[in-house]
Amino acid sequence: MEEKEYAAICQTIRELIQNGYEVMLFHQGFGETAIFLQVLYKYKEMRRKKLFVITYVSSRTELLKASDVIDEVFEVPEELYLALCKDVPFRMECDIKDFLTMHKYDLDRSTMKKEVCEYLGISKDTPYGPYQIPVVDANWEEYFATKGLHKGKTVFLVPHALFLGKVVDDSFWVKLVSRLKKAGYTALFNLPQESVPGVPFAYFDIIPSLRLAEKCGYVIGARTGFMDLVAAFTSIPVQAIYPDDTHPSWEICKEYTWTEPVEGDYALKYMESTGLHTLFDRPGITEHVYTCDEDLLDSIMSHL
Repeated sequence: MEEKEYAAICQTIRELIQNGYEVMLFHQGFGETAIFLQVLYKYKEMRRKKLFVITYVSSRTELLKASDVIDEVFEVPEELYLALCKDVPFRMECDIKDFLTMHKYDLDRSTMKKEVCEYLGISKDTPYGPYQIPVVDANWEEYFATKGLHKGKTVFLVPHALFLGKVVDDSFWVKLVSRLKKAGYTALFNLPQESVPGVPFAYFDIIPSLRLAEKCGYVIGARTGFMDLVAAFTSIPVQAIYPDDTHPSWEICKEYTWTEPVEGDYALKYMESTGLHTLFDRPGITEHVYTCDEDLLDSIMSHL
């Protein structure tokens, strides 16, 4: 990144502020993003300014641009975004909120929603406002027919999680597909390539994926950020799987999610602060903690 490129973005930000905008740097996980998009209306009511949001990841740009509360969204290269984050004097001068640093502050982590609201300086019990997923122009009837799927009775499977990692072995999904088939459901994996022989897969941008999930009718998978978006912005049934207490991913949660030591029951603790039902209290959300394949399969099938 050249100095003149950085100087140019700083000058643009100063001009935006002079023209009545507030500038915000936004990048966080999908859970934080979903909450942010639903409580931002209250923040804007309080600030009474037009809002210009800068991000650097296309999936966040997709979601932010669909908001009718945000006036402008601008995606920049990661290097430039991080330079703005590190330039604390400039951010203070321009009163720029940087969501990338949110978890570094001593905020209320009892739930992720309270943390987001506290960072924005609004009431922690702010009710969620509407956020509409844009319509996707696609021939869904043809898509489902081509892949041999039953519209409304297909399970969109999300086997991989970034934060919690692999919550079950790959063999589990083979067993689940078999159980689903016996019960009259078809399955579609949210993956860029075939995982289980003969089972179709799809890997689209975020908003088309959410629309596809709606058309499928059900989502089952690892507790990952995509699950937050399904729980927040659709009404379809969603089942999320958490790893058991021996899983190494809980070490990451100790650093980023909990401020006090936790002895065992990691999934329970995580669900209390960041669980789907805690953050998005609506019917149709089921959360499972892995014990063994057969128990988990029985529980999943009982909730379809």
